[in-house]
Amino acid sequence: MKLFIFLALLPTLVFANSCDYKNLITASDSPFDKIPVYDQDGANICYAFTAAQLLDYELIKDGLSSRSIHPAWVALKDAANINKSEISFGSSRRAIEALMNDSNCHYDLVAKQLGVWAYKANVKEAELLRFLENFTNQYKKTGSFQVAFQNGLKTTADWCPPHATFKNLIPELENLAVFATTPILTKLLMPKCEEFKTKLPLRKPHMVNNEGPNFSKNILKHLDQKNSPVEVSYCANFWQEPSYQGRLSSSTLDLKSDCFMHSSLVVGKRMMNNSCQVLIRNTWGNGWNKTNEKWNCVCKHKSTGKFEDNCSYSTHNNGQYSVEACWVGEDLLNNNSHSSVILK
Repeated sequence: MKLFIFLALLPTLVFANSCDYKNLITASDSPFDKIPVYDQDGANICYAFTAAQLLDYELIKDGLSSRSIHPAWVALKDAANINKSEISFGSSRRAIEALMNDSNCHYDLVAKQLGVWAYKANVKEAELLRFLENFTNQYKKTGSFQVAFQNGLKTTADWCPPHATFKNLIPELENLAVFATTPILTKLLMPKCEEFKTKLPLRKPHMVNNEGPNFSKNILKHLDQKNSPVEVSYCANFWQEPSYQGRLSSSTLDLKSDCFMHSSLVVGKRMMNNSCQVLIRNTWGNGWNKTNEKWNCVCKHKSTGKFEDNCSYSTHNNGQYSVEACWVGEDLLNNNSHSSVILK
């Protein structure tokens, strides 16, 4: 009889153990202490921001004193590897492989080189990259530098900061004589980066497709066994619409046509109300907005550094906290995920 009871409870016990509490952000001496919450500011390189964090997490865990991987460098390596003129809409796994097969240019050096142009344009780095992508697309359509630049400005009108001075970049672009993001970044960064390139320790990325019930279980297992985050590609629609389900089938990778594919990190797990939840670290900044107002999140007090593990929009939307990551139901993630990438 006792054996029967134990066997009956075994599936529940296994599931509960797989969702034992873990939070890589609030853990003691967490590498995330040295990796800020990134804000892609509309630049469509979430895959590069995520890949950079995956690599930096492991490097810092191995003893590196600070972050060293710049998302723009990751995006450049990915685009150059497949001879693509734009850096938007890439692949985390492919980008990591390209970086491993080539070399890294330190975060500070890339930021310094990009910072010169960002300063002249009076914008942030990600806003600069977004403009360059718009300019690239317009040049491919028109073949005219002047028309592409003017049209690039028009396409940025809905998000462009009122203080932006992109026209100050015209001499720089004309001097480079290349009019697409990948060659622009190559000419801008490579002269300095060639002097300070470094090889990264081999971290083989492994992709797992969401084709079956064990997808999220594999993510939770990796969190436990490796104590490391996992990249996940998913339909971001559910952040605004919590009932959204992007997968058309549990056994294929087909997604709805309106699925907005996005990449983030899974950095924790917990059991809440008899359901497993995963903790997602996004790349949309750490301010309170409509993206996270419907979710319970992990927040950090800006003055004391103290973490709140279950903060809500109504309680902490007072300017004193930053959002570090938000809790999402395991089933919701399963119903919207395409694949994930882990580092072996």
